Amino acid sequence: MDILVDFITGDNLLSTFLKLFGIVLGLLYLFFSIIVVQQVRTMKKVVQIEDSGTLTFVSHIQVMLALLVVIFALFIL
Repeated sequence: MDILVDFITGDNLLSTFLKLFGIVLGLLYLFFSIIVVQQVRTMKKVVQIEDSGTLTFVSHIQVMLALLVVIFALFIL
């Protein structure tokens, strides 16, 4: 466990690169989930679906999870 803590708190180039990589991947996931919400909205206008808002609900849950991942990445890394 001490090795992991030393790696996270370390200031070497590899740990800095991995921290930035984690933050960038979290932001890309947030961007992807926002695009999915827009696509679901467009799809519901074009295609007649009787899902009572399930797709919209799931896409909004994905955005909230992506936002949580970004916040964790910023504060933990």
